[in-house]
Amino acid sequence: MSSGRTAAVALTAVAAVGLTAPAALASVSPNPASPGQTVHMSDDRKCEMSKGATASSPLFGEVALSAGADRMVAGLTTPPTAKPGRYPVTIRCGYGGLTISSTMTVRAPQPDAAQPAASARAGTGPKPTKGVRAGSGGGVGGWDAPQVAGGAALLALAASGALVLVRRRRGSGSS
Repeated sequence: MSSGRTAAVALTAVAAVGLTAPAALASVSPNPASPGQTVHMSDDRKCEMSKGATASSPLFGEVALSAGADRMVAGLTTPPTAKPGRYPVTIRCGYGGLTISSTMTVRAPQPDAAQPAASARAGTGPKPTKGVRAGSGGGVGGWDAPQVAGGAALLALAASGALVLVRRRRGSGSS
């Protein structure tokens, strides 16, 4: 196999591996959360526990994670004045270590749970129009720009490698 073909195959393999590698995501639970609700976050076993880790977000500032049973963890309360929306969460492992990202969603404050239950028993409450928003259990984070750009770059690299292979094969005239 020529060096050009070898390089093209190697680039295609690297692109395939890069696209299938799992992204390092921080674990935030519950997500979404209400203002004033306690939230637990962890590094999902990505950081070395002996080096420590910190979590930061525009929502709560910077918080040190503590060594739990098998991962770095922190418990915090979302600010009672938090506005509904999506907030980035970044965990930095130790000094110069891995950076893990996720997104935390704050939902609008929920009305008192006792009130809807009483009206539902009386048959006068609001009627459901959609299914339950159960989420994915915190296992899947949102897309962010670096992930999308990296995936697009790997796809372009694989496509150009395949194009080089096809053109060289046509140009060599081998049958």
